[in-house]
Amino acid sequence: MGNLCSASHEYASNKKLGKEGDNEEITGEIHMLLCGIDYSCCPPPWGGPHALDTRFAFDFIDELARSSGVKTLVKLWNQEVNKQNVINKIAELGANLDDDDYFIFYYTGHGDELKDLDGDEKDGFDEAMCFLGLDGNAEPRDQVWMTDDELVDAITQHVSPEAKILVIGDCCHSGTLLDATKPEWNGFKVISMTGCEDKQTSAGTGKGGQFSRALTAAIQKLVDKGEDGFKLAKLYNSTLSEYKKRKQASHTQNIQLRSHGITPDQMVWPLQPAAGYVAPVNKGQ
Repeated sequence: MGNLCSASHEYASNKKLGKEGDNEEITGEIHMLLCGIDYSCCPPPWGGPHALDTRFAFDFIDELARSSGVKTLVKLWNQEVNKQNVINKIAELGANLDDDDYFIFYYTGHGDELKDLDGDEKDGFDEAMCFLGLDGNAEPRDQVWMTDDELVDAITQHVSPEAKILVIGDCCHSGTLLDATKPEWNGFKVISMTGCEDKQTSAGTGKGGQFSRALTAAIQKLVDKGEDGFKLAKLYNSTLSEYKKRKQASHTQNIQLRSHGITPDQMVWPLQPAAGYVAPVNKGQ
């Protein structure tokens, strides 16, 4: 792809992209790792009455994947979402990828920040997904959470650069979860779509995160219009529109899009269900 292979791109949050690209057929197979944590397995203060509503998002992304012809779908929930298990599953999926296949990583759960130890973050903090230890506890955080650096290492070490990589994060402090500017991504084609900026929180609704609900509603909108093979840029614009329809007056999150080696008007969105798909938010769920 020429100089795109070493270029990273950051797009204005909650601003419509001016270039969407023509629709194309999906090539290759889709392999997906779906991770969710609601922390009901954790001792206080993480668990108990403070459990998240993430099971809703986990289930309707599962339904979307199964409706979209995903070849391999690996699902991890609560205690299963520990750092070593996630790395192992990325490696297992990566070993089965052929050229031009998709690798998708989706996570819904708490997100936060940890002190940056290698000096590559301007603000001094790594973004992190609040994973669990083998005992089902989210502490000690510096040992059991997975940072953006660790996610980059896991994917670049186990997924072929010939594959198309998509990272989706419905969690707080997730803007640079992809770390698209890291040199490790050179030669890869990767895009992230996440719920908010690094210094923002991603809101729940009691029935799944605002971002995941807007995303699935946007997919239905495009499918209902007869769109097939739409690009990620078009879906991003539609997701912004669906989020704004349902935005909480008391909370704002700027949905983020970042890429390296490929742009959103070049990557076909892989999770494209057949006609008749209904998003949970449109079922009254």
